[in-house]
Amino acid sequence: MTENDPSLCEGTVLLASTRTSTVASRMAIRFADAGCRVAAIYPSRTHPLSSTQAVGRHFHYSMVDPLQTILAALRESGASLVLPCDGLTVRHLHALYAVLPAAEDGARTAEILQKSLGDPAAYLLIDSRHEVQTAALAEGLRAAQSFALGRATDPETIAKALPFPWVLKTDYIASGSGTRVVPSLSAARKMIRRAGAPPNLAIAMGQLLVEGERAAMGEWLRAMRPGLSAQRPVPGVPANTVASCWAGEVLSLISVQAVQVTGRPTDPPAKVEIIANEEMVRAARRMTEKLGLSGFQDFEFMLDADSGQATLTEINPYCVAPMYLNAGPGHDPVDALCRRWLGRPPARQTPVHPGRLIAYFPQSWMADPSDPMLETGAYDMPVQDPHLVNHVMRMVRRNRRYSAIQSGVRAWLRRDAQG
Repeated sequence: MTENDPSLCEGTVLLASTRTSTVASRMAIRFADAGCRVAAIYPSRTHPLSSTQAVGRHFHYSMVDPLQTILAALRESGASLVLPCDGLTVRHLHALYAVLPAAEDGARTAEILQKSLGDPAAYLLIDSRHEVQTAALAEGLRAAQSFALGRATDPETIAKALPFPWVLKTDYIASGSGTRVVPSLSAARKMIRRAGAPPNLAIAMGQLLVEGERAAMGEWLRAMRPGLSAQRPVPGVPANTVASCWAGEVLSLISVQAVQVTGRPTDPPAKVEIIANEEMVRAARRMTEKLGLSGFQDFEFMLDADSGQATLTEINPYCVAPMYLNAGPGHDPVDALCRRWLGRPPARQTPVHPGRLIAYFPQSWMADPSDPMLETGAYDMPVQDPHLVNHVMRMVRRNRRYSAIQSGVRAWLRRDAQG
C-alpha cells in the first residue's frame, strides 16, 4: 500500500484502541483506501496498529492518564473524527467529553466527539449494558431481560425473579471476555466478587508481559470497577448487525449469524454467514434513532433456530467485525460513513466480499489451520497488508505458547493438590 496522496486527504480519522484486536487495523486500511489521513492511538508497540501500513501517525495511549493522551492525539493529528475500537476506549471518550468544558479549545473537541459518537445525553446509558437493555425493552423491542448488580447486591434476591443459569455481563469489556454463564447461586457470588473488581496484579502483569495488553494494568492502577448485570439466557444462534450511523440515522449495515464459534459459547465466532433479517435491522434503526448514535455500532442478537426471531442482547458502540467489509450495494458501512462525513465517494472502491460466508482472520485459522475455506475468497485475510498479516500470526503463535504453559501449570498444581 502506498502512502496517501495529499490531494485526496480531505479528512483525518483517529482510530483509538486499548485491546490488541485486528479490527482497528482493518478499519485503518479501509479509511486509507478511501483517501483519508489515518492516525492511531494505542498503548503498546505489539498492537496490530503498529504494523499496518495504513496508519500515517502513531500516538501512545497511556493507561495511567488516558484522557490527556487522547486529547493530545486529537489536537496533534488534526482529526475531525475519532473512532473507538473497544469498550474501554468508549468509556474514556465519554469521560473526556465530561471534562472538556474546563479544557483549552474544549468546545472544538466536544464537537468532534459528538460528531463521532452521537448525542452526549445518551453517553451514560450507553456505558451500561443493563440500561441499554432496559431502554430497548421500553421501546417495545424484543430484548433480553436484565438485572443490575452491585458489589453489595445479594444475588439470592435477584434469583427470585431470575432463575439460574444467568448470563453475567461486565460493562465496557468485549462480549467474549466480559460475558460468563453462571449456573448457580454460589457461582454467581464468586463471579460478582471477581468481575466487579479491577483485575488483580498477577493477571494485569501477565497480560502486559506476554500479550502486550496494557488495558488491564491501567484498570488495576486506576482501581476501575465496571458495572455488572445479569441477563436471562436466550437460546438460539448468535448474530449481529453492524452499522455506520450519523446523528441518529443508520447509513449502512451488515447482518451476520454465527456458523462456527471458537472455545466457549460466549466467545466470538470464527465463521459467519451474511443474512437478511428485518427484525434485526428494525431494532438497529430504532435504537440508533432513540439514542442519537453516530459512528460505528454493533447490535448483538440471539436468533431463534426455528422462527428466526431476533432478541437483542447488547449494543457495542465501537468497531467490530465485519464493519470493514463491503457486502454489496447498501451494505458497506465505511463507504457510507465516508460519503456523509466527507461529502464525496471514497477515493478507491473496495471489492465486494465474495459469497455469503466469512471466515474471520485469524480466528478461522486458529480454529482449524487445515480448513479448505482458508484457501478461498471467503477467508478474510488482509492480503494487501503483509506486514499486518505477519504481525498478527506472530502474535497468535506467542499467545498459543503462553496458553499451553498456563494449562500445564494449572494441571501440575491440580495434581500437586490432589497428591
